[in-house]
Amino acid sequence: MTTQVNIDGLFISSLATSKFEDIDNKKIYEYCMHMYSNNVSNQRSNRNGWQSNNLQPNQTLDELVFKIKNVGDTFFKFMKGKDEWKIELDNIWINVNTPGSYNTSHIHPKSFLSGVYYVKVPKNSGKIHFEHPCRSFTYDWDDSYFDKLNNMNSAGMYYTPEEKRNYLFPSWLAHSVESNNSKENRISVSYNLNLTR
Repeated sequence: MTTQVNIDGLFISSLATSKFEDIDNKKIYEYCMHMYSNNVSNQRSNRNGWQSNNLQPNQTLDELVFKIKNVGDTFFKFMKGKDEWKIELDNIWINVNTPGSYNTSHIHPKSFLSGVYYVKVPKNSGKIHFEHPCRSFTYDWDDSYFDKLNNMNSAGMYYTPEEKRNYLFPSWLAHSVESNNSKENRISVSYNLNLTR
């Protein structure tokens, strides 16, 4: 007689991906390039590239912010969030990864959800990497044990960005972005969301 085995997913780290097909990406790109050309870099996780200061609300980003908040609302409802709490934009900034630049592993403290929207993605400009939240995961679980790596047995997951693609994730989830090995700039807009009553 075969014994039934139930396997539950414990402490799941979720990632919401969306493609904003109808967004005016050209307008956002032009705004990013204007900011890049006229402002010094505020270094966060970007190495050898450029990052803006936190951006003030403006009409160019209104459509993007609206879509970001909608995804955040959906994510929060998926987690069974209480109706009394509302998703709001905390801060938003631009990343310009010039050839050879990359983003080191980091989290976004004092935020609830964080994300990145890709404005320009040349070929071979680097994947985004999400790390397993358990730092001791790789001590005893080796990749060679498994036929195929997935979100259950892997120490990290890689995603290849594309233009107009948005990634939203818990702010405590460590992530990095590979080196831009193309000859063009990789451009993205990162942001944090928080909860308000």
